[in-house]
Amino acid sequence: MEYNLLYAFDAYPNIILCFTAGLLINDKLLGLRRSILLFTAMIVIGQVLFTVSAYLEKFSVAITARVIMGIGIECQNVTFYALIALWFTEQEHGMASAVSAMMMRLGMVSAEISTPII
Repeated sequence: MEYNLLYAFDAYPNIILCFTAGLLINDKLLGLRRSILLFTAMIVIGQVLFTVSAYLEKFSVAITARVIMGIGIECQNVTFYALIALWFTEQEHGMASAVSAMMMRLGMVSAEISTPII
């Protein structure tokens, strides 16, 4: 189905870009706060474009939106783990990481359910 192609364009760029996100988060480049803002903006822009693509019925716009949104989401996951290292004690890292991963997967499942409907 075509919506499976959307998930492929979401995932392929992130093979390399998660590593790049780790470099951007370093204080010498963007830092944690600016990285969070940048990646959140990418997610919002991607979602707006995806919504526009549904109204325009343009699959090419949907693919572009998923690439932008996917880059933002996966890179933001890297920032979450950096925040966990700052906010939680070493004993709490495991539970905080598990809750973060669970919420990310919950969002992915809800997106997979709602995308074909849209």
